Amino acid sequence: MSTCVRTPGALELVGYAEAFRVEFNTIRPHEALSWNSPIEVHTGRADPSIPTFDQPETLPPSCGTGVSCAT
Repeated sequence: MSTCVRTPGALELVGYAEAFRVEFNTIRPHEALSWNSPIEVHTGRADPSIPTFDQPETLPPSCGTGVSCAT
């Protein structure tokens, strides 16, 4: 007994790929671009070496050894 699994058609797959491309290039921040989105860097609104965060970055405390303190 086999079950039939519906696979998306070509046009449906194109829609998924386009949605991924838009999110990847305009919404999602990239670590290699200092957490800026590619569109921000491409249009000159952000420098790829300077992070731009909406809020201050909070780092875990350090024990002076370069690693986080364990309690």
